[in-house]
Amino acid sequence: MSFDKEKLKAVILHVCAKCDPSNLGAIKLHKVLYFSDMLRYANVGDSITGSTYRKRPLGPTCEQLLGTLSELQRVGALEITR
Repeated sequence: MSFDKEKLKAVILHVCAKCDPSNLGAIKLHKVLYFSDMLRYANVGDSITGSTYRKRPLGPTCEQLLGTLSELQRVGALEITR
């Protein structure tokens, strides 16, 4: 499956809607996306978003996440705070 930015946006917005903002940081969001895609792949044979993941010291990271978050913030669909 190739990368689908619209599905990644939908998953991000769904996760953010279901989680308390004080408990959801960048590391957790990367991990939720990774495990969602990998569980779907294990059960169905393809991932939800088609994202690319890299191994990092604190866990896997989604290569397309930061750009997608910036886009969601720019259009007003998401507010990112520190």
